[in-house]
Amino acid sequence: MERIRTHALAKRKPKRNAFLLIAVLLIVSAVTLGALAFTQSMLVGHEESRLAGETIQARYAADSGIDAARLFLAFAKQTRDEEGGTYSNANNFQAVSVFSGRDPMNPCNYSFVAPDLDEEGRFSGVRYGMQNESARLNVNVLQSSTAKCRLAKSCSRPWVEWICRV
Repeated sequence: MERIRTHALAKRKPKRNAFLLIAVLLIVSAVTLGALAFTQSMLVGHEESRLAGETIQARYAADSGIDAARLFLAFAKQTRDEEGGTYSNANNFQAVSVFSGRDPMNPCNYSFVAPDLDEEGRFSGVRYGMQNESARLNVNVLQSSTAKCRLAKSCSRPWVEWICRV
């Protein structure tokens, strides 16, 4: 009898059902986390390609706006004035459509925006038009400080002392 009892104890296997369950749980969770990382990577790649496409589209819209400005300025002065002029002309310079894509909420437009000044020369908002930039002086291109000082003194502006000190 003693012999049967020891033989029965020797045949018993330790229960490992819980270990197997935990191992399967760890494997399933590792595969799930891997799939999640892959999905997030694909979503980031998709968003990146969409933004790159919108950047290219914005660049081409800006180039179209530059060409439209060149074309408008190539007209005779009388023709430009008949079209509304260059100072404040919302019909020709505000949200001009270049391309209407698949998404109507995301149009591809260009606008010409310039500061609007009141009678006293203060900023009073924004207007849709062009501004003559050729009358501005770029002090950074002057070679020597003596040339800057001579030019500033000939202009007789309040900032002459500041330029001559530099």
